[in-house]
Amino acid sequence: MSQYAHQSRPAYPSEQPFSGGGQFYRGAGTPADSLAGKKHMQLSLAFGFLSFFLPIVFVPLALIQAGRAERLGEPSTAGKILAWTAVGYWVLWAIYMFLIYAFIASQLPMLLESVPPVYAPPA
Repeated sequence: MSQYAHQSRPAYPSEQPFSGGGQFYRGAGTPADSLAGKKHMQLSLAFGFLSFFLPIVFVPLALIQAGRAERLGEPSTAGKILAWTAVGYWVLWAIYMFLIYAFIASQLPMLLESVPPVYAPPA
């Protein structure tokens, strides 16, 4: 026999330590925070879509709303991905337009030499 045989308690506790009471909430712990997090997540997604049309305004808004949603425990990966994809799209568009402008500017002197003058002064 062991030296603890005389104690009248069960071998294992009936309740697990650090169990948290059986309720699990994401985020700060209240349903109101969960609803606010979902609202911020939806706004992030909407601003992510709108950032393809007006990126200067909607990319920062989408990223701010995504950060707020994640602080409240709601994942908002889609809004961040859309916002950064819009940034990449607009950067590629700007590079493309710069290349077109550079090509036209490089061909302009040759094009102007080949065009006859519209008005010729009298001789």
